[in-house]
Amino acid sequence: MGHSQDWYEGKINYFQDQFEKQAVINVVNAVNYANQQIQLLALQGAIKLEKERTEALAFLFDQQAQRLIRYAFIQEALTEASNDYMGIMLTEAHKPLDLSLLFTFVAFAVVPEFAALANAAKVLADDWKEAIATAKAVGKVLDIGKYTSGTGGNNRTGAFGVINQVVREVLSRILDDEARMGVIVQAFTVALFAGAPRPLQLVQDFWSQAGLQTIQATGFSAAQNYSDALSDIILYDMLNAYTSQYVTISLQGQYALMMTGFPNTCQTLDSDKLKDIPNGVVKVSGLNDEQREKIYERFSNVSRPGRPAVSSWRDLVSLWGAAIPGYQTDRRVDARCFAPKY
Repeated sequence: MGHSQDWYEGKINYFQDQFEKQAVINVVNAVNYANQQIQLLALQGAIKLEKERTEALAFLFDQQAQRLIRYAFIQEALTEASNDYMGIMLTEAHKPLDLSLLFTFVAFAVVPEFAALANAAKVLADDWKEAIATAKAVGKVLDIGKYTSGTGGNNRTGAFGVINQVVREVLSRILDDEARMGVIVQAFTVALFAGAPRPLQLVQDFWSQAGLQTIQATGFSAAQNYSDALSDIILYDMLNAYTSQYVTISLQGQYALMMTGFPNTCQTLDSDKLKDIPNGVVKVSGLNDEQREKIYERFSNVSRPGRPAVSSWRDLVSLWGAAIPGYQTDRRVDARCFAPKY
């Protein structure tokens, strides 16, 4: 007597769980494990897996593995940057930031120096929610509906201990994508074991119709060499966003007034004029001395494309948009200064 559908689904669910755990450690071992388990499951069920079905299953698990290792790469950089951010900001780390790191990842694609990172980050461009909808259209052959209940939208980001919602946004996206991708692979695997006709064509047609990328193993090793750069970029953008929202610079004493004029005169303190302002007449609010020193220590000698080095309060103003109330700067222009005159 053959095994029941529930038996196959239970076995597939177990080895897929083991496969996902191995994939974030070693992709090659994970794919080999999947192939071995597929053959073992076929042997136990007395199912003959012809070449086409084997190729279709191998494609599915290879694509899942390639994505999982890239997700893990991004997660590691996010977690490291988030921990560093909290270490620098301490009691200020809870303040919300007006920043979407998803846009940061998308921007990698247009900067040649970030080509390797773009290769890793492009997995975030795949829409697995749309892929689920496309899979449902395949019909009873796939029966995707029975696997989707309660999987998509699961938010397990609390496991990462992340405070900042900017990082949580990307982690939530990754975890949602992983869940939906797992559903797709599980549903197709069950369908292929059940004898779905033209299996390789079925998988390839779905991949094309769903608009999913076919991720190649080549190219990712280069991205791994840039793991520190990715963490630096994320941290840089988070501190930049915090500074532009919460940090203000005030000029103290009569000397400051004599040198810059009275506030609210629409005077611009550009980077050249900032050089003439002595440090002694400057008060920084929103970042204490220790926090600023940590930032300068981290970024005074580290610059990335589009992210210049930051080494003084002047850079906080001219590069990160810290406000000097009453004055315009390179990064801040007061709309009132352009009001029409009648």
